[in-house]
Amino acid sequence: MTGVVRFPVFMSSLNDVEKPLSPSNEQVLRYNSSTGKWEAVTLIVPKYALGFAGAQTAIAAVTTGYIGIIGAGTFRAVAQLALTELKIPHAASITKLDAYVSANAALVGGLTLTLFVNGVASALTVTWGSTIVGWQQSTGSVTVVAGDLLTFQVVNTSALVAITLATAQIQAVVTA
Repeated sequence: MTGVVRFPVFMSSLNDVEKPLSPSNEQVLRYNSSTGKWEAVTLIVPKYALGFAGAQTAIAAVTTGYIGIIGAGTFRAVAQLALTELKIPHAASITKLDAYVSANAALVGGLTLTLFVNGVASALTVTWGSTIVGWQQSTGSVTVVAGDLLTFQVVNTSALVAITLATAQIQAVVTA
């Protein structure tokens, strides 16, 4: 049989198929029109950090409340939880919770900051004991799905003094 072999538009020659490409994890095949070849390229997985900074929010003695993930770091009473929740647009793995306390004169007690997901405490929490200031970082991770609601719960267990929370943030890696 004789004749002309026609290649599909996306294949200009047999060179396109001489070496089969097999993309690895987080890779896709992309056609490079400059070289006329298919190539495996790594996807960029979006990462983002959410949080507030510089708010210098004083948490009164023996107080529990909530602070929004984004915004000015406004402290809200327990009854105002819904005012602080942020709806997550994509599934993600939250891999870190960092927070900074700038003032802590408590001789007894301290401050605990916990990431809440849909109104429930997650495994991401940081704690400052009496008189401790500076950065604290959680370990572990939390998986969230699109539509989950996130907020920070803040608990000051000191019976006498306010403790000032200056910064809190989470790092999330989009998974879907």
